[in-house]
Amino acid sequence: AIKPCSCNRRVLDIPHNPYTAHRLAARNLPHSFFIKDKAALVRGQNNGKLVPVFNGRGYHIAPLTHSHKMLLPEANEVLVSMGHAFADELKGTPSEGARFRVSSITRTSAQQTALGRRNYNAIDDQSTHSYGASFDISFTDRPSNEVNCSAATRAIQKVLLDFQRRGKILIIPEGNCMHVTVRP
Repeated sequence: AIKPCSCNRRVLDIPHNPYTAHRLAARNLPHSFFIKDKAALVRGQNNGKLVPVFNGRGYHIAPLTHSHKMLLPEANEVLVSMGHAFADELKGTPSEGARFRVSSITRTSAQQTALGRRNYNAIDDQSTHSYGASFDISFTDRPSNEVNCSAATRAIQKVLLDFQRRGKILIIPEGNCMHVTVRP
C-alpha cells in the first residue's frame, strides 16, 4: 500500500481564518441554504442548488461515511480549479499524478450532530459543511512509495495559500485536515 502524506496544521503552515468568517461566507454564496436533513439535501439536488462531486484531475474523494458527495455549484468549481492547480504544480516532476484527498463534503445537520459526539472539530450544529460550502482536505496521495512527500506537500500548501490570498477560500488548519470554505 502507498502511504499518504498528511495535510494538517502540524504539516502545513497556513493562516487560520476565523470560523465566523467561514460561516458568513457559506451563508452568502449565491445558492446557499441550510441543509437540515436528507429531504433538504434531495430538494437542493433537485433544484440545482447542490451538484454531485466527482473525482477530478489532481484530487479524489475518499469513501465518505459522514457526508455526501455534493456541493454548491460555486464550491464545486473552486474544488475543480484547486485540483487543476495542484496537478499543474506537479507536472513533469516525480510526484506527477499525486492527488489530494477530500475526506468530508456536505453534511446534514443530523450528520453534523452525530459527528460532533466523536470529533471535537464538529461540535457546531451550524457547520459550513451543512451549507454545501465546505470540504476537508486530509492527505495527498503519492503515485508510489518511492516518491517522498515533500513535493506534494509544497504543492498543496502553495495552492491553498494562493486560493486563500486571492480571496477564493477561507481555511482552518485542523489536527487531521484542512477545512476549506469557498467565499462568495
